[in-house]
Amino acid sequence: MSTISTSKLSELLAPMAEILPEQADAKASEKFLRLCLQHAKNPIITTSFGPQSGVLLHMVSKIAPSIKVVWVDSGYNLPATYKHAEKLTKELGLNLKVYTPSTSAAFWDATRGGIPTVDDERHADFTDNFKITPFQRALAELQPDIWISSVRREQSAHRSSLSAVHAGPAGIIKLAPFITWQESDMQAYLDTHNIADESRYFDPVKAQYGRECGLHKL
Repeated sequence: MSTISTSKLSELLAPMAEILPEQADAKASEKFLRLCLQHAKNPIITTSFGPQSGVLLHMVSKIAPSIKVVWVDSGYNLPATYKHAEKLTKELGLNLKVYTPSTSAAFWDATRGGIPTVDDERHADFTDNFKITPFQRALAELQPDIWISSVRREQSAHRSSLSAVHAGPAGIIKLAPFITWQESDMQAYLDTHNIADESRYFDPVKAQYGRECGLHKL
């Protein structure tokens, strides 16, 4: 963990968000990350290996090749997602840390009747088992001081008010270098750098576009 207190680290990093323009700018986002990572003692990235996930993985791996990349694998991912994860991990040399639920997808399906809908009373337990608890275990084991993700304001109501530097769980500082980017900007970055992408993706917790998976509301 950083020897700088959480409040001091937050104060130190917050002004750096000002270098990010309202319009997408890859150079500005990379500069923002470089400046912030100079003060990080134990940063992590999170990824779902979903659509356009290669943008963050590519940019950060250039700056900090050994950074820990946390993937909560629910066990419900499509075969295409697992192949995409393997491809990006090899091509970018990712230091991947995989966390899985204590109850497997197969066991849940057999004993709990499959994936619940969002209005099903089982959905909270489902989310906790397949997303929240594995991620909390990752945080407890890895003890990061900074958490980098590719959340963007256009993705959900919750994210629409977030800053590029904001508070996370357990005193962790969250960085969102693409907070002002649009989906088309993310795609343009992939095309420019010839990074593999995969559009066939299924998140059993979200259930519908615009919902949070739970991690970014901790």
